[in-house]
Amino acid sequence: MINPFKWYRRYRLRKAVKITIKVLKSLDLLMKRMGYSRQTRREIWRKLAHSREDTIKFLEKTLVSVTIVFFLFWATSVFAKGGDTYKNIKTGIASFYGAGEELNEFTASRERFDPEAMCCATYDFPMGTYLKVTNIGNGKSVVVRVNDLGPAKRLNRLADLTFGAFKKIADPQKGLIAVTVVKLRRVK
Repeated sequence: MINPFKWYRRYRLRKAVKITIKVLKSLDLLMKRMGYSRQTRREIWRKLAHSREDTIKFLEKTLVSVTIVFFLFWATSVFAKGGDTYKNIKTGIASFYGAGEELNEFTASRERFDPEAMCCATYDFPMGTYLKVTNIGNGKSVVVRVNDLGPAKRLNRLADLTFGAFKKIADPQKGLIAVTVVKLRRVK
């Protein structure tokens, strides 16, 4: 009768050998693409084949360096796509609009304007984006959705909040406040 543990050990050894052969073939192809001649590649493999320990050390170093390179590529792609990077955080001046006025008009996103809604107007973020607006003076914050364009570029303001959103983070008599705006997500 076959001992299952011996069979499993043999299976694992065969699998390890197959993986090692694949790695060595890919390294040989990489060296070929880097411009090494066939003779130079053979000399490198002969030196590696001299001792088993040298081969194992070489493979370990190669696998570690390949892992580091893949991690760096992954990290750069993740941070290029988003997260809390400098593109998604802005600091500036905010004001409010629509207080006490009966505006029967539509916003730039074709919604009826509601002064008590948690919305804002800005040119710096696309329509439908949710923003967390934090008052730098007192630390209070509110989450608003971009549904309008504004304020005018000449005013050098980051955003215009609706009256209802502005009331939650500051006294409306102030008019202008310093804020930090963080992009949370975008609804499609």
